Parts: sequence; C-alpha cells; structure tokens
Amino acid sequence: MAWFNVIQSLPGVRAFVFHLAVGVFDLYAATTCLRCQGTRNKTTFGILGALLMLLAGSGLIRGVTLLVDTPDPSGTAAPLLGWDVQYGVISLAIFLIVTVQLAIITVNRLSREVERQAWHDPLTDALNRRGFSELANRELARAARGKSYVSLISLDIDHFKKFNDLYGHQVGDLMLKAVSQCARGVLRPGDLWARFGGEEFIAMLVDTKPEAARLIAERLRSTIAELPLRARDGSVLKITVSIGVASLAPGSNDWSSALHNADKLLYAAKSAGRNLVFAEESILQEATFGRT
Repeated sequence: MAWFNVIQSLPGVRAFVFHLAVGVFDLYAATTCLRCQGTRNKTTFGILGALLMLLAGSGLIRGVTLLVDTPDPSGTAAPLLGWDVQYGVISLAIFLIVTVQLAIITVNRLSREVERQAWHDPLTDALNRRGFSELANRELARAARGKSYVSLISLDIDHFKKFNDLYGHQVGDLMLKAVSQCARGVLRPGDLWARFGGEEFIAMLVDTKPEAARLIAERLRSTIAELPLRARDGSVLKITVSIGVASLAPGSNDWSSALHNADKLLYAAKSAGRNLVFAEESILQEATFGRT
C-alpha cells in the first residue's frame, strides 16, 4: 500500500485502496470473532464481530464515495460528513470494547494466578494445605453422591534431613521437586497431590478402592526409588519413601480421620525399615479388587 500511494497521484484512488484493504482485514476479523460463539465471552465476540462488519461496510462505502467524488489529480477527496462520523463512531466503539475486554481478561488471569499461588506450594507446584482442603471436600461430596471409595496416601521421604545436612538444601529442593513430578506422572489427572510441609506429601485418589490404592502406592514407591538424582560431587543419590494408605468407605466425608490413619501407617512403615507401603488391612479385607 505504501508503494501504491507513492506511484498513485489520485487521492480518491488512494483512499479507495486503503479502505478496501482495511475492509478485507475487518471482515476477516469479524468472521474470526463470530466463530468464537462457543467460548465463555460469546456475547462480546458477537457484538465485536457485528461492529467489525459494520466498520468494513462503512469504510468500503466511504472509499467508493471518495473515489467517485474526486474528479482530477489536483482535487481533494470530498469529505462525506455522514460516513466520516459513522466510521469514527464504530471505530471508537470497537476500541472501547476491545480495551474493556482486554482489561477483563487481564483481571481474570491475575485473579486465577493469585488463586493458584494461594493454593499451591511454590517449590513443587503441588497443592498446599489450603488448596488440598478445599478440593478434598469437593471430591468427597462428589464421591458421596456417586457412592464410591476415596483413598488417601501419606508419603514421606526417607532420611530427608540427612540428605539436607550432607548435600545442602539445594539438593533437598531438587529431591522434593523430583518426587512431586514423579507422583504426578503416576497419579491420574483427577487425583489430588499436595505437599503438607517439609518432606511430607498427601495424595487423594478419587473413585479408588482400597486394594487398588495400595497397588498405586506401591507403584509410586518403586518409581521414586528408581529416580536418578545427582549431587554436586557427581554421586548418585537414591531416593526412597515410606507410604501409608487409608480409605474412606462410600458416603464417608471425614477425610481428616482417614489422613490420621494414613499417617499412623506411614510411621509404622518407617519403623519397619522404610521404603515400604503399609495399608489398612481391615478395609482391604472388605474391599473387592480393582480400581473403579
């Protein structure tokens, strides 16, 4: 368009080509907005698409009129006040809508980020106590409606303080991150994974029977034991964890008591030699095999 404006001396032709190019872009933008009707902001996209179509039509009419009303190269394009005002008003409306929508999107993203930071541990990106409590109550209410089991895993890294003292907190942080990342790879997306402090983690396995929870805990233990982690001196550190597993029967919503039982089993696993999974045998005897 810049090249065309240099070689083209007729103002009306230049105005027409400009509005033609802008009109094509406006129509493309309008169709893109109208195709977003299934999104959360479908009303805003619909209004914006309609305004862009009006802007494209107004600009094309204005360009054609300027082309017709400029008879010679030395003349100036005849201003059409009505079309000029309409074009300006529509452009201003689009600008305001886009500005307001961008502000809303920015505020929503900031709000989600603040909520994410309030619910997640900054080091491992696992849920913190607050986030776990909120989501656990929701999952238990859903499980009660569906009459399904919910199981809890309490996990603690073995000899974590010793690793910190020998290799420094940087290696300890790497260990926490590696365990958390490994757990998210073993657990399903719908399961909850949280860091409760220090080297202790909690998992809530939704719609999971006791025996299946024990098998998942065992897979988690064995997978973590195979993690490669190197210290600064190049030595390979072997990470092991002790795990306790407890389950809630369908309709139960007291996850704090189940977590207390899982913690007791966790410490029993540590006392028995670490790198072990202990589960509630009384519940396992009543449960059928398999994860629902």
